[in-house]
Amino acid sequence: MSYTGESQAANGHLVGSPGSTPRFKGEILKPYAFGSASLSNTTAARFLFPGNGGTAPTSIRNLPVGQAGRIRGFSIFVDGPSGSAVNVTYELFVNGVASGMSITGLATATSFVATGNVLVSATDRIALRNVKSAVIGVSITNIAAVVLLGET
Repeated sequence: MSYTGESQAANGHLVGSPGSTPRFKGEILKPYAFGSASLSNTTAARFLFPGNGGTAPTSIRNLPVGQAGRIRGFSIFVDGPSGSAVNVTYELFVNGVASGMSITGLATATSFVATGNVLVSATDRIALRNVKSAVIGVSITNIAAVVLLGET
């Protein structure tokens, strides 16, 4: 994913001054925030809260999109990674259905970046799900995520 008006770190994350506007090939991207204090240590699928919240629930938590566009990708930031070398997957859901946009990495990672193009309408609702391939010894904590919506 290439951004203009910003610099990009080697790990693929958008970096810039606070309050700067992310762009993708000249288009302004609208951010949608998700987060959770903990993902638990079980293999149960967990959904991040729109905004932020406590332990991520097993029931879906949707956020209305409010405008038509293309989801260009999402980034996950983890302040408290697990010490377990277990695969974790973060996946975008649209209207309760997996969109196909996902990223898999180790529970020890502090950042994940997924890219792609998922069309959404103004009435659609989005969610982010986490699944672990095995039980982990220590829960992943302090998760923040941003989904970036661009133009159609």
